[in-house]
Order: sequence, then structure tokens, then C-alpha cells
Amino acid sequence: MRGTLVQHALVDRKLKLPIYAREQVRHVWLVDPVARSVEVFRLDGDDSYRLITTRGDDERVRLEPFDAIELELGALWPRREPKP
Repeated sequence: MRGTLVQHALVDRKLKLPIYAREQVRHVWLVDPVARSVEVFRLDGDDSYRLITTRGDDERVRLEPFDAIELELGALWPRREPKP
């Protein structure tokens, strides 16, 4: 399963980001539920994205372009089973 997730991440970064830039999508979030992280990118110029922030785990965050609201990232991830 991990290999499939890596393939999806490569598709998102190598194939989708250039398409989004071409179409002038100003912000992109890459969400990885396994790593429990969110990367926020902002369009920098006309053809590339700049990483703005990487956040994760159970943080409470305000992320562009929705920084008017606070998000609880822990609500996005599957619950971790307690270790015996």
C-alpha cells in the first residue's frame, strides 16, 4: 500500500501541479493521511509553486487561503490505535 501512496504523491507533484499552475490555481494543498501532514503551496509567478508551510499531527492551524478559520488537523486523520 505504501508504494501506491508514493505513486500518488509523485503524480500529484509531477503531473498535477504543472496543470494547476497552467490553469492559474493560486493555492494547492497536498494532504497525506498516512504521514498526517498537509503541505500548502502558493502559485509563485505564472508557472511554479512555492511551499508556504507544512503542518500536521493534531495541530490547530490557519492555512492559506482559508486562514480566516481554524482547522483541527487531527479530525482529518484516522485514529491511531493505542499501543499495547
